[in-house]
Amino acid sequence: YRDLLLSLLPELVLTGWALVLLLFIAWRHRTVRDLRIAGWLTLLALLSTAIATWWLWWNRANVQGFVTMIAADEFRWVADWVFLGAAALTVLISFAYLEREQLLIPEYYVLLIFGTLGMMVMAAGADLMVIFLGLELMSVAVYVLAGLDRRRARSAEAALKYFLLGAFASGFLLHDESWPDRRAGQHHGQAERHVVGRAGAADRGIRIQDRGGAVPYVGARRL
Repeated sequence: YRDLLLSLLPELVLTGWALVLLLFIAWRHRTVRDLRIAGWLTLLALLSTAIATWWLWWNRANVQGFVTMIAADEFRWVADWVFLGAAALTVLISFAYLEREQLLIPEYYVLLIFGTLGMMVMAAGADLMVIFLGLELMSVAVYVLAGLDRRRARSAEAALKYFLLGAFASGFLLHDESWPDRRAGQHHGQAERHVVGRAGAADRGIRIQDRGGAVPYVGARRL
């Protein structure tokens, strides 16, 4: 399992930083200065994770064993860098936004880290259950982020809509993932590629888009 743990190094680094940030927020969470420190810690966490990802890519890390649930390929490394870069830009934008809206909620950055972590787990998944776990981790964080501003009805509406649609989409996604189990006796990514046809793959893509927040929920026009 050494190779498996090594291939999860970026996710482990980001998880460790999330725990550190949680401890800091439990101690200091009342002032604008505390909010800024939490933001800078988040940037440091994202930078450390990007360095860990680069190190694995540079050393051509791979996973060996009879059960390969984690991918270690070029697609994963590029996807990780895209996710980490987008998260870093979000943090930089959020400095001014949170202060302007008087949202002194440093937990925002913890949720952002866990959402990014879920996306990274999805990109690293070579097994359908790993992909589903990453999707759920990302979605739970985004549920809370959508309803973070409790002073506005639109924020609560967005969180409720996303939660309801996500709950149903989660059931459909699990149903789709069960087909390789029934037809091939396993649910690994390689078996799924051979068993599931184009229609099933397209349907799964639609479910993931629904769960991943591809459709905006805030400010939807009422008919």
